[in-house]
Amino acid sequence: MCDLTPATFSDVVGSAFTVDLGTQAAGIELVLSALEEHPRSPGAPRPQPFTLTFLGPAGQHLAQATYRFVHPDLGDLDLFIVPRGPGSDGRHRYEAAFN
Repeated sequence: MCDLTPATFSDVVGSAFTVDLGTQAAGIELVLSALEEHPRSPGAPRPQPFTLTFLGPAGQHLAQATYRFVHPDLGDLDLFIVPRGPGSDGRHRYEAAFN
């Protein structure tokens, strides 16, 4: 899947993605908790900039990197995520920005 837009993710907010960790047999599950659309900036390469926020389990932290995300409806996606730290519930938050 090459052309990712907000519409790509709008129907899967609240669903789980499995993040392939490469060396481990089982991946880690992250839930897409939010999709935020942003206004387009003049000259920006993406016509519809947006941000995805994912929630991960407490106690298991992913570093900033590109990971293979697997979703039953969307298939395999390589996404670069940035950790945003744990929330008050202890779950780790991650962000993927598309600008």
